[in-house]
Amino acid sequence: MLKGRRAVARSAFEAGLGLFRSALEAQPGLFQRYPALITDLGRCFQFADSGNEGVDLFLEWERAAPSAALRYQLLYFAGRIARARGDYNRSRELFTQALAFAPDDLQEDACVWYAMDTALRDFAADSTADSATDPAGLVAVWASRWNDPPYFDDILDRIAASLALSGQWRRFPEVLALLQGTASRASIAIYAYISGRAIALGLASPEGGGAAALPEAAREEAAQQEAARQEAAQPYFRLAYGAGDLYYRALGAYFLGEPFPGPESDRRISPGRSRQEMEFLLGFFDAGIPGLALPWIETMMGELSAGELRVLAKALGAAGLYADQIRLVSAYMGRDDYEIVRQDLELLSPRPFQELVEEEARRAGLAPELLYGLIRTESAFQAEIVSWAGAVGLTQLMPATAADMAGRIRAQGGPNYTGDMAANLRDPAINVRIGAYYLAYLRDLIDHPLIRILAYNGGMNRVRRWYREASEHISPALPGDLFLETVELAETRNYGRKVVTAALLYGFLYYDVKADPFLADICR
Repeated sequence: MLKGRRAVARSAFEAGLGLFRSALEAQPGLFQRYPALITDLGRCFQFADSGNEGVDLFLEWERAAPSAALRYQLLYFAGRIARARGDYNRSRELFTQALAFAPDDLQEDACVWYAMDTALRDFAADSTADSATDPAGLVAVWASRWNDPPYFDDILDRIAASLALSGQWRRFPEVLALLQGTASRASIAIYAYISGRAIALGLASPEGGGAAALPEAAREEAAQQEAARQEAAQPYFRLAYGAGDLYYRALGAYFLGEPFPGPESDRRISPGRSRQEMEFLLGFFDAGIPGLALPWIETMMGELSAGELRVLAKALGAAGLYADQIRLVSAYMGRDDYEIVRQDLELLSPRPFQELVEEEARRAGLAPELLYGLIRTESAFQAEIVSWAGAVGLTQLMPATAADMAGRIRAQGGPNYTGDMAANLRDPAINVRIGAYYLAYLRDLIDHPLIRILAYNGGMNRVRRWYREASEHISPALPGDLFLETVELAETRNYGRKVVTAALLYGFLYYDVKADPFLADICR
């Protein structure tokens, strides 16, 4: 048994399953007596090639389980195993059954999340599915059942993308009404902005019904209808502007004629009392071992004020831990009672490598705030970072793409960066030179600024295909901001939002660049 648990700990699930099968033959009731073992066995069934064996076994045990806690555990893992096998309908049924036995709010939310997730997967496979799996119908079914709204942000983003991809703009005001009081501010921002934009464009009505096409009418009547749509959209833009998410706040500001990022708080936020906790945390920085402070900061975050966390964020930045600085500032800026403070925006948008970034932006003919926004999003200024896909360095270049761009740079009389490209890309000077060149290359091939930003992350050919398909199947005049909402890959959707937001902040903070021209270009 111990060998089986060790195998699971090192993700050797096939080996672990074989060991657990032997234990089952020798002691059939062992797992029911020690429920902690069910988690390990469930993971083996989930990730090993075991067919329906795990689901059948766990349901057999569940029928004779003596307690609600054990029934929950067995049904929950049976649902995860079925999901791993692609049996989404059965998985959803099992998670729904497990929900009745969930021991706490967190486990209830886990069951609801998986039920919604499997329904979305079912809908993706069969768009004729009933309202139990319809993306908007899912919110009506489950929104009243969840406990921690941010837990469902990713699901609600996927639902928004599914509705946008199928051109169901009229559903956004309807879903927004269901989410009021139950969703996080981040999710409210998505649905509020898209609702306002769809209404303003005549794609939806405030009541959630489809908007009729403009009849053949006099120019004055058409102008009146246009003005009425814009007026009806304003409350939705206002909601997005106040919801806290900086990307949708910027877009809401643009359509409202409000400033971005908006008025700063006039509250004086104290850095907090000088107390043992802060002395303990700052002691790691004084001793020159800031990395060791990170797990303690995470553990104690709920007990610390925004002012105290700000002090720690500054210390992280001074130690060169920019990614951790950005994560910490993002966390406390997400608090419900947070009000914008310029110092936090600066901590959220540090400027290491300033001379290098500005020089390469000038060389490539790029706005420095855009290049900074891209680097911050790609690597958070970690020069040595390598992604799971193999992208390297500050601008996260794939070696093959970098080699292609390096060849073009050399052909135009620039330096010779050929050779060990993977090693070269860890050099900030080489990486930023090639990354800036690549972004400028995309600019010359792709007219729309948002689409070329998405192409940097998602690949030029793939993003062009997505845009062509959206134009063919949704609208031939789909503006860039709504096209982003149709992008299937969550990573690429979020990437676009982050780069735009970061570029706006860098422009506002350091380069005296107004947001409106850039946003107008994004929304065309």
